[in-house]
Amino acid sequence: DVDGALELLLDPITGSKAQDRVVEGIVSIHVDDAYMTGGDYFKKKIVSSLRKDYKVGSEDLNDVAFVGQRVKWIDKDNKAKRHIRVDQEVKVEELSEIVFDKSMKDDLACSKELHTQYRSLLGQINWLQSRTQFQS
Repeated sequence: DVDGALELLLDPITGSKAQDRVVEGIVSIHVDDAYMTGGDYFKKKIVSSLRKDYKVGSEDLNDVAFVGQRVKWIDKDNKAKRHIRVDQEVKVEELSEIVFDKSMKDDLACSKELHTQYRSLLGQINWLQSRTQFQS
């Protein structure tokens, strides 16, 4: 029946009983970055297998940047105050500036260095817009 099929498909996070299953961990992947969180079983079975099967460039614990967001444990050792903070620290203020001669005519080709600076800044703007500052 449909209710039985939905019960099998839904997970405990959405509030279903999920036939007494529990979430051991979560993996979120974006291009070549992965964000994982979970308990000891998850770390032992899943994370260790991923480390073995894939080349891991770097790992961060308890203070992680993922797709423009920073996830950080705050007061981790204080049971009464501990919590996780998620924010977007990357801001418009972090963009670089290109300095050039404003008297240059629009139809003149720019130098190789200026062209590289332009492309770099354009990449910064695109990244910022697509990850954290959608309004730009």
